[in-house]
Amino acid sequence: MVNEKINKRIVALWKKHFGTSDKVYAPIFYDDFEPGGLLFIGVNPSFNPKGSRRAVRGTEFENLDPESFYRWSNIVSDPKYIDMCIAIGRHVHEKYGTYFKRMHDIAKTVGMPFQHIDIFLYKQTSQKDFLSLVYEKKGELNEFGRDQLEIFHEILASMRPVAIVVANAFASRIIRKHLKHDLMFDDTKGFHGLRLGGKLVPIFFSSMLSGQRALDTGSYERLVWHVRQAVSTVNIKSQCKE
Repeated sequence: MVNEKINKRIVALWKKHFGTSDKVYAPIFYDDFEPGGLLFIGVNPSFNPKGSRRAVRGTEFENLDPESFYRWSNIVSDPKYIDMCIAIGRHVHEKYGTYFKRMHDIAKTVGMPFQHIDIFLYKQTSQKDFLSLVYEKKGELNEFGRDQLEIFHEILASMRPVAIVVANAFASRIIRKHLKHDLMFDDTKGFHGLRLGGKLVPIFFSSMLSGQRALDTGSYERLVWHVRQAVSTVNIKSQCKE
């Protein structure tokens, strides 16, 4: 199993909350992480059967029916589905897709590889419907939400990114609330630092990079400039230590 430690934790979490139900989709599973580089963070994976079919066209998965394939009951009955889910995810990234295109563009501009993770693991396109699954009425995360956030913390610590872009307004609010004790704002540089493993990692809070609620062109250009400046500063410090 790819990224065995994290994905086993994800499986255990889904079993805890959903048993062997076939009424929910399998969570997102992660490929092996490469420490360093840029990290983009979203709120949760959407579920787009049409997009999934398009991404695997011409591959060994082209006859796959996403609605039935991604049922959680499949994963419970046969763990090999996890590696298949990850392989399909690679095809989605390789085809770039609208969601990932600007991430590829930013990474190319700053000369670094990038990775993408979500705070929550539940596949749901409607953010409104998704929020009702992880929040209590009083506006606090419920047990399901807290369990996913705990795994997110573990993933974040293991990845050791050079810089982070939170590419979703709601995800930005969650991180600013739940990681506030590890956040510091640098008035001279104009961006936050997130304490990870004893280091302050530049972190940028943004809205979506693509889609109907995407950043306007000017805001996007400023974000790219700022990320490039932050990455160059980190690289200079690293070279000086050497």
